[in-house]
Amino acid sequence: MIKKNLWKLIVASVVILIPMLVGIIIWDLLPETIATHWDASGEPDGFSNKAVMVFLMPSVILVLLWVGMLVTARDHK
Repeated sequence: MIKKNLWKLIVASVVILIPMLVGIIIWDLLPETIATHWDASGEPDGFSNKAVMVFLMPSVILVLLWVGMLVTARDHK
């Protein structure tokens, strides 16, 4: 199954990594803390360091993509 969908997995991985590349390019323009969560009225109530937002978040999403692909590839049904 992975061989059949390998190009889709590669394209999805590249798309997930694009925000990381953009974050590296504009690193000096980003504020030190970035809003990550907003309440019901639209006020930010959760903040993260810019390094977390640029590197950790895309990395977690990429790992989840690959784990999901590997888990579903092992399912023979």
